This record gives sequence, structure tokens and C-alpha cells, in this order.
Amino acid sequence: MRVLVEDRLPAVPEALAAAPGVLRALGLTTETEKQVLEFESSPIDAIFDVMLKERFTECLDRDVAYTLGSAFEDLMRQSERFGNATIESSVKMLKSLTTEKTPNFAISRLKYVTLMFRPMLTSKVACTKFLNLGGVDLLLRIHASPEVNLDKEKSGDNENSVSSPTSALSMVIRVIGRRVPIL
Repeated sequence: MRVLVEDRLPAVPEALAAAPGVLRALGLTTETEKQVLEFESSPIDAIFDVMLKERFTECLDRDVAYTLGSAFEDLMRQSERFGNATIESSVKMLKSLTTEKTPNFAISRLKYVTLMFRPMLTSKVACTKFLNLGGVDLLLRIHASPEVNLDKEKSGDNENSVSSPTSALSMVIRVIGRRVPIL
């Protein structure tokens, strides 16, 4: 856990994708789960903070984001406390993205963040908590940035429009909408 909270996690896809599984293994008993959740600095926050670090840019891609989300989903299924801590940490990370001083960086992270959310938001409980904590509002705020070039996305000039910020955001809203009646 110290590697995570002291920001010593190697910037390689395998280390990033394995981090939630390590926490899951450390929290197999009620006592060790408590130790993980009450550690001096949240290791779950530390994993989400990776999305905000420039040095991890090279190892982030669609597969890593989805694998990371799946590993978080496993952690969330392990216990309600892990589930709550994971959703809370994800919303903290989104808040940090909305205050990012370089909007292009926030937009570049949006598609990976939303791909990570897809497997994480598989339960009605997780979706409801995400909504109640303002997760969708934060995603919309990032997406509303003038840096998102919707004309470029519509024209197909985007090199990979399937992974565009707009399609990624739409995917998350559809996932949530299927589990929680929003209106």
C-alpha cells in the first residue's frame, strides 16, 4: 500500500491494472479490510489519482482503462465499504479533473475515465451513489469544456471516433440509465 500512497507505482500498464486486485487481496478479512480503508492515506484514492498524473499517459489506453475498471468492480463486490470508498474516490478524481488547469489534459483523460467507469457501474447501488455524489454532473462539466471539438467528432476527422469524449460520455450515461431511473 505504501507504493500506492507514496506515488511509487511504476508507470506500466500491468502495475496499474493490478493495483485494485492487490487491495482486494489485502482486504480479504474484516480486519485487513479495515486496515486498507483506514490506512494513513487512501490507497484507493491513490489509484484513481494515477489518472491525473502525466507520467502515466503512455500506459493508458482503452484496454488498461477497462481492465482497471473491472478490477475496481471486483473490489466493490467484495464489500459494501470497498464499494463506497471506490465510488467516493472516483468522484474525487472527477472533481480534480474539473479543476485541471489545462483543459486539454482533462479532455484527454475523459475517454479513459469513462471506459473505466463502465464495468464499475454495474450495480444499481453503485450507479445511485455515483449519481448522488454528482459524478454525472462532473462528467458533463468536463464534457462541456470548449476544448471538446464536437464538429471534429461529427465529421469523422477524429482518428478514433469510437473513443471520442462524446461517445465515451454517452456510454456511461446509458449504463447508468439502464440501472437507475434518472427521470
